[in-house]
Amino acid sequence: MNSPIEKIKQMVDKLGSQKEVAKVLNISEPYLSDILKGKRSISKRIADALGFELRWVDLNEVEIPMVNIPIIGTISEKGIKINDTERITT
Repeated sequence: MNSPIEKIKQMVDKLGSQKEVAKVLNISEPYLSDILKGKRSISKRIADALGFELRWVDLNEVEIPMVNIPIIGTISEKGIKINDTERITT
C-alpha cells in the first residue's frame, strides 16, 4: 500500500497541480507543500480523506530491539580519527 505522501503525489500528477489537490483536501496550498516537503505532519482529517487510518503507538508497549554499533573512530580536539586515519577539522 502507498503511503499518504505517495498518494498525495499521485493526486498531484492526476489533477495537475498542488493547488488542485489542496482544494480537494480543503487545505491551503502552502500547507500541502509543507506536507510534501516533510515540514508538516498529516492530520487525522487529511489521512481520513486519503483513506488512511492514523493510530497512536504507545512506545512503552512496543519492543524496540537494541542494536550494537561498532565504534570506528574517535573525536578529539584535533579532529576525527577514523580507522587510524587522522582527519583534521580545523
